[in-house]
Amino acid sequence: MYRVIIAGAGTGAMTLCGQLIRSGKVKPSEIAVIDPSPLHYYQPGFTILAGGLRGNSEKIKSHMDYIARDTRSLFHPDINFIPKSVTGFSPSSNKISIGNEEISYDHLVVALGLSLDYDKVPGLYEALEDENSPVGTIYQFKYCLKTNRLIQSFKGGQAIFSQPNQPFKCAGAPQKIMYLSNSSWTNSGIRAKTDIQFYIPTPAMFSVPIYAKELEKIAKGKGCNLHFQHLLTKVDHKKNEAIFKKGDEEITVKYDFLHTAPPQSPPKVLHGSPISNEAGYVDVNPNTLRHNKYDNIWAIGDCASCPTSKTAAAAIAEAPVLVNNICKVLDKAQPNAKYEGYTSCPIFLGNNKLMLCEFKYQGELDETFGGQTTPSTYAYYLVKDILPKVYFSLLPKGLWYGRNSFFKPKYN
Repeated sequence: MYRVIIAGAGTGAMTLCGQLIRSGKVKPSEIAVIDPSPLHYYQPGFTILAGGLRGNSEKIKSHMDYIARDTRSLFHPDINFIPKSVTGFSPSSNKISIGNEEISYDHLVVALGLSLDYDKVPGLYEALEDENSPVGTIYQFKYCLKTNRLIQSFKGGQAIFSQPNQPFKCAGAPQKIMYLSNSSWTNSGIRAKTDIQFYIPTPAMFSVPIYAKELEKIAKGKGCNLHFQHLLTKVDHKKNEAIFKKGDEEITVKYDFLHTAPPQSPPKVLHGSPISNEAGYVDVNPNTLRHNKYDNIWAIGDCASCPTSKTAAAAIAEAPVLVNNICKVLDKAQPNAKYEGYTSCPIFLGNNKLMLCEFKYQGELDETFGGQTTPSTYAYYLVKDILPKVYFSLLPKGLWYGRNSFFKPKYN
């Protein structure tokens, strides 16, 4: 029996655990964290690495501390870390399954993230695994290294970038890598021999209209050709062809370089689970993050049913809300903190510039500095150099509150 079990050890779990311990309401020994991954990756850094902002793939491999740490080392030494996979949920009996074993909890926080569904685009996985195929993605570390190599060795031709239907991690990532590739090819002198095409299944560049308008102008200004309402459905890496659908029309496009983000969904263990909705997301109140049926179950990060953009910034913003509300319940009080959908999507634009998109539910702007549709050099260095250090040094200790920095949010 644990007072709190955290299923998952990603950004949300790490941040939550540090803050929960710091609250003093739960002892480290009363917490169990369950995750089979030996390494914890700073996933926002995948774009930075693939885009060449930290050098070539060999240099990256020699400086792994920028992007990855031993998962266990990011949690308090006295917590119970269980390096296994969650295999089932029994909320009516307050138990969670790990293989054939069941363990009990007073409170459960589900932080299992999203799964990468390569198989939903036939041919994509095979293309990514083939080192001779010019197909990459920034959504997994080993493919991130491949993408870095492909961008730096590209000699010109047709460069295709695409993204899947929502939801997927970091809605701006597929165009970030396009801008960084454009910058790299401009600097190496081959941009004039390169035709950049961006295929996107939505009718706009971004979900927030003011950012979408500016990003469309930026993309067109860089000579990127935009194709809206096009969804990648198949990759034929033997012929170097990408197949897209626009409505009922099927379009085949030749490529010399292809970058895409795989479709994504909640982990299989959540599909059909008694704690999930029909889409497989943990069914929680979008403000309190508390389960709509089971009062002692909570969710944080990408696997939660909250209608927010799936980013590390969102999980970090959710953590103090969730800690406050769990502590209130432990004190026999009602949860009073509300998460209003804050998320952040820093979009690298190349040439040491970045657009920091910050917004809440319904696309309402919630900018830290204001005027953030204007590309910023300051924001570029903040995201590239400062945030990764904060991520690994302060978040695990519960000393960082996202946009509130060191200052713990106060709730009425």
